[in-house]
Amino acid sequence: MSAPRVLLTTAASQRGGAEQVVLEFLNRLDRARIEPMAAALAGGPLAEELRGAATMLDAGTLTRMRVAGRVLRVVNRLTAEIRRTGVSIVHNHGTMAHLVGGLAAWRAGVPAIHHVQDIYTGMPSVEGALQRCALRMPAESIVAASHAVYLRLIELGALRSRVTTIHNGVSLVPVAPAFTQDDPAVVWSGRLQHWKGAHLFLEAARLVKDAHPSARFWIVGGTLFDMEPEYAGELRARADALGLQGAVTFTGHVPDARPYLASADVVVHCSVRPEPFGLVVAEAMAQGRAVVAFDAGGPGEMIESGVSGRLVAPDDTEALASAVSDLLTRPDFRTRMGEAARRRARRFSVATMVQRMHEVYDAVLASRRA
Repeated sequence: MSAPRVLLTTAASQRGGAEQVVLEFLNRLDRARIEPMAAALAGGPLAEELRGAATMLDAGTLTRMRVAGRVLRVVNRLTAEIRRTGVSIVHNHGTMAHLVGGLAAWRAGVPAIHHVQDIYTGMPSVEGALQRCALRMPAESIVAASHAVYLRLIELGALRSRVTTIHNGVSLVPVAPAFTQDDPAVVWSGRLQHWKGAHLFLEAARLVKDAHPSARFWIVGGTLFDMEPEYAGELRARADALGLQGAVTFTGHVPDARPYLASADVVVHCSVRPEPFGLVVAEAMAQGRAVVAFDAGGPGEMIESGVSGRLVAPDDTEALASAVSDLLTRPDFRTRMGEAARRRARRFSVATMVQRMHEVYDAVLASRRA
């Protein structure tokens, strides 16, 4: 008897944190239990990466403007492909995938799973409105990437019985460092968008440099999805205005940030709004690095403050800088914290995520057979 076919859909065109999770997940699925398929609804470089991990379905591509007529054509084509290939479950990653994949699954009479990696809070936004709309798409199960996401879904009206928290998984394999240096290295990593908080990292870096003049700071990441392309230039100008010339390295986009995290003495995470999960935090912990993060969203679920990292109040750059400076001053304590972080990261492994998702797949398939 052949394994059930599970179709993973995504509307991203490039690899970000959530897409990295999807790729790691696909590569580790048990092919004896599930035959993975994928649909890259926005095309782009991510489609080629997915092609190496799963059988691809061609449902056409969404335009950047998400024109209604094009969206409906993609839904129609995806519905036909689901029926043609005998897909058993449609597993949608991301808000647009929830909308398109959810509607196509419903029309094809196939159960859908919505995997939610985002938290939209504060002022009303297009993204938040789309998420609320997407959650109205029929779904047999909803997977939240953290307890923080779970709580947000309940606020938005999702049924508790339908929502399961499964933390994102990271590789626990040590990687070679990207660089070595005698001076203290403090690393921030992420895509360059305002809400990711690289400007707050620079504010903290200025304070850290006052206490540790030889410290060097790394901003690892670049612009993705054509979002806020001006932000990178603003960060460089801000670094100069803060007197950090020569002390900050901007790497631009890198395909894998882990070698830079492995090179750090301290890794900093300081998103402006609650981080749904915080892949960088988990990856840094898996590499045995001490992490200082704002205590909002996913990072607070991973870090035991004072043991496997440090948590500080959100938006408090002085507290952020103080925690980093303290760790730079205490190398033995920092090493012990990094080892505790490595042990803690085992809870957030790809293997754990895959096993939990297999359980969700089994439950969805069993409910359909009942």
